[in-house]
Amino acid sequence: MSKSLSLGVVVNPKAKAGRDQSARLSQFTERLVAAGHRLRVEPTAGPGGGIELGRELAAESDVLLAVGGDGTFCEVVGGFLTAGGGRVRGVAPVSFGTGNDVARHVGLFREEDLFRALEGLGRTGEAEGMGSRRMDVLEVRCWKDGREIVRHGFLFAAVGFASDILRYTTPTVKRWFGPQL
Repeated sequence: MSKSLSLGVVVNPKAKAGRDQSARLSQFTERLVAAGHRLRVEPTAGPGGGIELGRELAAESDVLLAVGGDGTFCEVVGGFLTAGGGRVRGVAPVSFGTGNDVARHVGLFREEDLFRALEGLGRTGEAEGMGSRRMDVLEVRCWKDGREIVRHGFLFAAVGFASDILRYTTPTVKRWFGPQL
């Protein structure tokens, strides 16, 4: 029998280039509850919102779920890393985004894989070997509007021309080119 986990679920309502995924999200959260998990579901209010929610939910969650794409995952992990404590044993991407590179990389692209990992974590208390991967994290400190901000990166980092291109990768551009972009 698997132990119930407390899950902090950070949802990016603008994931998948802004397409409505409310029915899918409802099915997903119902399935988590049916598996015996306790949820606190919080939507992001906009860019950067996942950082604050990751920080806030770290104190009360066993696992943080970043429901969205790679940007949502990056923000939630950034919040967790700057929370200064908490009981979180892992952060998992939930593939509601366009590309979902992190979810593919850690083997949690399909919801079934995520549910198996949560089952294993609840049963043994160990995350290693159940879809869990240790990742290197790049911490970037910079100044914006006269104050220092901290951001984190995974899988890749870009500056200069590449970062300008990413700034123009709007939801419309994502719809035109799809996940391979």
